[in-house]
Amino acid sequence: MNDNKMAEYWKANSLRWEAGAYFEDNMPVKRGLLESLSHYVRGRSVYTRMEKAYTLLKPYIQNKHVLDVGCASGRFAKRLVDAGAGHVTGVDI
Repeated sequence: MNDNKMAEYWKANSLRWEAGAYFEDNMPVKRGLLESLSHYVRGRSVYTRMEKAYTLLKPYIQNKHVLDVGCASGRFAKRLVDAGAGHVTGVDI
């Protein structure tokens, strides 16, 4: 997939992916069938991993530069900023 097609895909589907990944009812889009099925299989593992990583990192990030590789929507990066990171860069496809 070329860069333009990839950008178009994520522009059209990122909110739906987010709704499926975190399965929150207040998302501005409806989950599709694939997103609902993936959430059913994945369960709360996304939250569990995020909480574990946050607990481990929080004591070390005050005023530090942090690189979040595979940041998806940036939800975790935002939590790191809120916890005192000096700067967070998120990178994802």
